[in-house]
Amino acid sequence: MNELKGHYIIHYTCPACREEFDYSADSSSFMDCPICNIPLYVEGEYAVEHVYYTAQIEELKAEDLLLEKLRKLGFGKEPMVLNSNFYYFPLWYFREANQNIYAKPAAISLFTSIKNFEFGRKIYHPCNKDVMSTEFFTPVDLPIKTIRKWFKKDSQPALLTRLCEVPVYLFEYNYNNTIYLALVEAVSGKVFMDVYPPLHPNRINTPLLLCLILTAIVILLELLFIQGLTAQLVALGITLFGSFILSQSLLVGYL
Repeated sequence: MNELKGHYIIHYTCPACREEFDYSADSSSFMDCPICNIPLYVEGEYAVEHVYYTAQIEELKAEDLLLEKLRKLGFGKEPMVLNSNFYYFPLWYFREANQNIYAKPAAISLFTSIKNFEFGRKIYHPCNKDVMSTEFFTPVDLPIKTIRKWFKKDSQPALLTRLCEVPVYLFEYNYNNTIYLALVEAVSGKVFMDVYPPLHPNRINTPLLLCLILTAIVILLELLFIQGLTAQLVALGITLFGSFILSQSLLVGYL
């Protein structure tokens, strides 16, 4: 690393073409690889590929997905969508030595569950300056060094390979005179609701009710057909634990 007029000349290796180049910067920035022209995000000694995913879901469809999820949670047709905003949210893309892939937010957000974005085989594109000039992108404010500290004690260090821009719709909706927010990822339509309204006290959530009825029936059969107090207690514990896991899946699985 050489210093020149208050800036640092840093030696980088392009993650795409693997060619080496020098770049002068005193902070994080977006640039194109001088050899292959792939868009990069550089910060400190790190240079990662900068990509984006195109939206596959329109705003009206995203709103329908949000309302459908609220209905599944037992809210009926009462919630009213007030407005929405479309933007791109940045995620750090990591790959472990065992090829496991996962993400970490590259910006502070109320929706921490956005890290569960499923990359799968979704097609991404280079995020060049033309794209960034026509859409709104959330600024990166969780630097690479901060993210690296989260993996400091991992036995298998994760390899940071990309900064991914994910298209999302941010919805503001009213329920029972209270304003709530929800995020709909615009690639697959997954809904993220880290904070959501409490169920109305007089409303019955059908999946949970069926879970309780099934649990009661199983417990009754165990008491009738299982002999011995110890065996009954063991069976009861297993049933209650399974019922708890199932109820959590029914309630939280949509979130």
